[in-house]
Amino acid sequence: MLSAERSSTGTSERSRTVVVTGANGFVGARTALALRDRGWHVRLCSRKVLATSRSSVQEFLVPRLDDHAAWDRVLPGADVVVHCAGLAHVGEAEAIRRRDEFKHVNVQGTIALASAALRHSVRRFVFVSSIGVNGSRTAGCPIAANDPVRPSGVYAESKLEAEIALARLAHGTTLETVIVRPCLVVGPGAPGNLERLVNLLRRGWWLPLGAIDNRRSLVGVEALAELLAIAAEHPLAAGRVFLAAQGQPVTTTEIVRALARGASLNPRLFGLPARGLRLLGTLTGRRCDVDRLCDSLEVDASAAHELLDWVCSRSVLADLEEMSANHANV
Repeated sequence: MLSAERSSTGTSERSRTVVVTGANGFVGARTALALRDRGWHVRLCSRKVLATSRSSVQEFLVPRLDDHAAWDRVLPGADVVVHCAGLAHVGEAEAIRRRDEFKHVNVQGTIALASAALRHSVRRFVFVSSIGVNGSRTAGCPIAANDPVRPSGVYAESKLEAEIALARLAHGTTLETVIVRPCLVVGPGAPGNLERLVNLLRRGWWLPLGAIDNRRSLVGVEALAELLAIAAEHPLAAGRVFLAAQGQPVTTTEIVRALARGASLNPRLFGLPARGLRLLGTLTGRRCDVDRLCDSLEVDASAAHELLDWVCSRSVLADLEEMSANHANV
């Protein structure tokens, strides 16, 4: 049930209206701002009260993605849905234990929302998926948008299942779908393993990450938000899958050094061969985390850059530095 609704303007909505789910989240909050800056009237949907004073927005408290009554209040008159909400950021062991919950939220919740969007004649549905749908590692050849899918882990499997169900739902209807699969998203407030690295650096830990020669693609949260805003309106985006990556791939060692620079720290690094790191990960039950640090995952985002004119002028290392600096000031 929709338990709260608030308009920050008190005025009639603009002709272009977009609904953003997960609007209090890391990606959703930036995406809402990017859409507003492009002239959209934004309806923010979240499980928690946002209490924002931003202009040209409406706020809706939606406790569950499968709340049909809520969407019947949120969606009338909307042109586009940008679906950023979902269950993520847990370890694989916990994800396996919560497999049914991942399916309920990421698959069934997405389809409930998309079905409501279709019922209310929403024109376009932009779905934030994951590069994990394509796999968790590369070996010299970057992943491209048309490559075969090889989902890695429960989270990626749930995202792929949602993509497939969304395509089936929209087939033969007026609902346009756009799938965006981001690689690791960085920037101030980023959750997950990067936040843990920052904490270890600030505690002065010695880290065996000084000689990892891999290639990891990243995307800054502001750049991703801009891509999602473009995907909401660009005529060539309809029916396509886009991968989101920013600039050239970087090594794990470069990532750690950028995080240290942002926090004004001298990182305590030493070089341990990847084989030794993987063995250590196996012995400590953290092999999946170690593999993410050591493996390469290169992404070819040229389709988004060329077809949608998506431009990333900022260095992703600068995003890492800002993330760490912001963390230090919290």
